[in-house]
Amino acid sequence: MPRPRISPRRPHFLVGTLALILLLSFCIPCCQARSCVAVPSSTTGVDEHQCTDDPLLLAQAVDPTTGEQTGRYNLGLSQRIDGTESEKQAIRDVLERMEHYFIHEVLSHPEYASARNRCKNLNELCAFWVAVGECESNRIFMLSNCALACRFCLLLNTDLPTSS
Repeated sequence: MPRPRISPRRPHFLVGTLALILLLSFCIPCCQARSCVAVPSSTTGVDEHQCTDDPLLLAQAVDPTTGEQTGRYNLGLSQRIDGTESEKQAIRDVLERMEHYFIHEVLSHPEYASARNRCKNLNELCAFWVAVGECESNRIFMLSNCALACRFCLLLNTDLPTSS
């Protein structure tokens, strides 16, 4: 039985196929991003529009008409800061840790991707409750209602019960 012969055009076909594969793997994902946002340019000061799935870039989004940072993520209800001065400071400390956690953990690590839009505070007293230790003593309620303030976002992807 004669051996199959490679036609002279075959190497060109392989090169073309390789080029197409590279094009599809590098260009198509950037064009299929789910969100396009205006972000401030550090060099020109003018907003630039970028299409991306990068959560950190999306969080820096600005409204092109007002120039205000819009951010894409809903962190839930605004937290009430009242009580004694020491209680107010404890709440501010919780909010500072919560913001750091959201930016440097939830938005930065891929394992949080499926929890990002669910990780929020559903009650205006979440930060106060965190300050008085409710994350440890009432974990199921706090996971359901105050996952962000308790820094429980990754637990939203588990089979832990979210109601008593």
